[in-house]
Amino acid sequence: MLDNKIFRVLLVLVCGIVACFFLVGFQKDELQVVWGLWSIRYEDVFSAFGQRMAAGSDLQGLLVQRVQSTVVETLCGSIGMIVCLSATAFFLPRMLEKGAADLVFAKPVSRFALMLSRYVSGLLFVGILAVVGTFGIWLGLLVVSGYNDPGVLWGAVTLIYLFGILHAFSCCVGVFTRSTVAAILMSVVFFMGTGCVHSSWLVKSFFQESEAADAVRAELEHSGTEETGEVVKPTAQESESPWIMRMLMTTLDSLHYALPKTSDADYLTKKLRKAVEGEPWRIVDDDSKLSVTELPEGFEIVEPSGGRLHVDASKQPIVFVARGEHGEAGRIEIARKTRIVERPDTSGKGARTRKLSTQMVADALVEHAKRAEGLVGDVAIEKTTVDGLYALAVHWTAGGQNHTVHVMTSNDWALEIATHFAVEWKPTLGGRRRGPPEPGERGVVEEQARLLRHFLGGVRIARQVDVPNPEEWYEKRFTWSAPLSSNIAFSIGSSLLFIALMLGCAWWKLRRIEF
Repeated sequence: MLDNKIFRVLLVLVCGIVACFFLVGFQKDELQVVWGLWSIRYEDVFSAFGQRMAAGSDLQGLLVQRVQSTVVETLCGSIGMIVCLSATAFFLPRMLEKGAADLVFAKPVSRFALMLSRYVSGLLFVGILAVVGTFGIWLGLLVVSGYNDPGVLWGAVTLIYLFGILHAFSCCVGVFTRSTVAAILMSVVFFMGTGCVHSSWLVKSFFQESEAADAVRAELEHSGTEETGEVVKPTAQESESPWIMRMLMTTLDSLHYALPKTSDADYLTKKLRKAVEGEPWRIVDDDSKLSVTELPEGFEIVEPSGGRLHVDASKQPIVFVARGEHGEAGRIEIARKTRIVERPDTSGKGARTRKLSTQMVADALVEHAKRAEGLVGDVAIEKTTVDGLYALAVHWTAGGQNHTVHVMTSNDWALEIATHFAVEWKPTLGGRRRGPPEPGERGVVEEQARLLRHFLGGVRIARQVDVPNPEEWYEKRFTWSAPLSSNIAFSIGSSLLFIALMLGCAWWKLRRIEF
């Protein structure tokens, strides 16, 4: 392996990729090339690809994750896997060439040991490249960018696990055909074929389950069984699918069970990463499905108390407080209120209900602000977004504080995200000021607005119309207790069994070759 010229070339290429992460710094607000020789704002980077990110989004984290995904999954994953297969496919066929085999087999080493040593050499080939690449990327991000994401190291596990499956198939083909070209071509076709089979099965199963769920809901609505609580399973329709479609679906299911689960490597890495690092911190309002994914910098959480992460914001708001030199300097509150109001019916038949619009809720806040004592200046309302959804931001100054309330409405509730900052308080992100201090109130207001945008960038609101894509759907189903089609133990076990089967077939053939 060490004498392999392709290995040395790939090692240089991997070191070149790692060097890029030492030359390019992903700073908090901008991309710095060659230690600050050139600087590019993150907004310009995303705009170059036709993407406009929401205000307050973690642009540094988004760009780093995308670059990591491109390098580890695409360059080192799909493309790198094909290159590594081509570079190691000759290990066994060259050993079986005339002259070379006579010399090798004359040694007091079993044929099985010779075959296994070449399989292990292939694993070392990819293992060294994967470890150097992932560790170098992590170290470069940590040293130059100050971004610590040890999860990238688990990418090496994915690459080694996936290559172990493909290399076993390559060894088997190499022994049977004794041809390097055949081993390369058939291994690449096998790699692409298994990926297509599992991707097709994933899409097919996703839409089948979605259609079945829709059929159940339609049946419940039609029969009125929602009141009785009975579960009605959809019955088979009289007009069944054509026989050729049923045969194709059955064949696809069979191939999914029989073939090694190469596509599960990424899902296994994600599961391993979550198991080791734990689930990310977040506070969730269960009824509105609103979640706060990041604690505001410089703030401490007051409510909910006791470390609770699931709350009911209609009964108790979520409260964060920042302490200053003279007491409380800043406060962020998230509350959910009903937007259904009753009004008397002019016909005398009782009260009528209606839902307040976002503008009506904002107007009510404005009226309250105007009645408040110590109001300074006018109350301003502007259109904005929170997590990409329409919202109104209400601004005013009163009681020595700058007040901003973001108002959103959905279903029967109104969501209010209120921030109250002391007029003289100037927060800093990252423990340092961004650039030189600006004179007067302008610098204070800008820093407060920056902190608010940063906080809102970590607020997530579930949309009822959101439909998970097949990958998200499968990732949730892919557990240890799931059915065999999406069971982790079956996925790993069947892949290891496939490796043993390929190596066993290669050994069986190798024992019967006469020279």
